[in-house]
Amino acid sequence: MNRALLVLALALPSLWAAPVQADPTAIVAGDQIVLSSPIPFDSHGGSLLPTAAPMLAAVAALLLRRPSLTIEIGAHTDSRGSDTYNAAFTQQVADQVRQALIARHVAASRLTAMGYGETMPIAPNTTAEGRDANRRIELRVLHP
Repeated sequence: MNRALLVLALALPSLWAAPVQADPTAIVAGDQIVLSSPIPFDSHGGSLLPTAAPMLAAVAALLLRRPSLTIEIGAHTDSRGSDTYNAAFTQQVADQVRQALIARHVAASRLTAMGYGETMPIAPNTTAEGRDANRRIELRVLHP
């Protein structure tokens, strides 16, 4: 067998087994922007993770295609920590998302950042899964 064909034949099984990463997407659904995956942030340090970049790019692309949209960036956390700490922590996360979108050419006037702390849980804070669900960033459409 030709050496190049042998190398290709050996590589093909690993290519087939490699997971296909879908392009991140952001769509408007009612009064929300729905993302194909969450915008990840460090739940201890309050900073966006480097893996947030593709989702932020998808959100920015959507907003640039729809110039009349204005949104609220709402950051939420679980009930661990004091109310004061959680409010400041989530405001910091929301501000970082806003700044990342501004850096991607979205007008600042179209973006409002709100840190909700632990005030709007979507799951019980009594389990790890519930706390994970409550640590989130939501994008709400203010003006279509």
